[in-house]
Amino acid sequence: MVKESEIKAGNYFYVKYENEEVLCAIDKALEPPYYIAKIDEKKVRIAIQPNDLKPVKLTPDWIKKFGFSRGEIADVWIRKAESLISMLRNSSTENGWTLVHSAPEKTSKPCNYVHQLQNDYLQLFGNLLIEEKN
Repeated sequence: MVKESEIKAGNYFYVKYENEEVLCAIDKALEPPYYIAKIDEKKVRIAIQPNDLKPVKLTPDWIKKFGFSRGEIADVWIRKAESLISMLRNSSTENGWTLVHSAPEKTSKPCNYVHQLQNDYLQLFGNLLIEEKN
């Protein structure tokens, strides 16, 4: 289950819609505990609650969708913005990732799910990570 405090506009999650699990993006908050989720694949918006959401596992495919490039070291991904950001494989958790940035001081945060990466990036840089369309 996703904590309500983790849900931000623009976050990606899976939601059940018409008996299938589909990707959605949170559009906006309504009266607690409801949100509007946008399902691009179906071209609809639906009202959901936090317990309707399933986190999206962070994978190299998602990391690429957010504009990160593979670094010279295995399992290191870099996105250049105002400062250097790296995605590092975290060996202490199964398939875990750690967001590391170096400015103004070095910080690292574990990110196992797409929404966690989006929220941590937003907190660090004030910009929401969204899927880059090619």
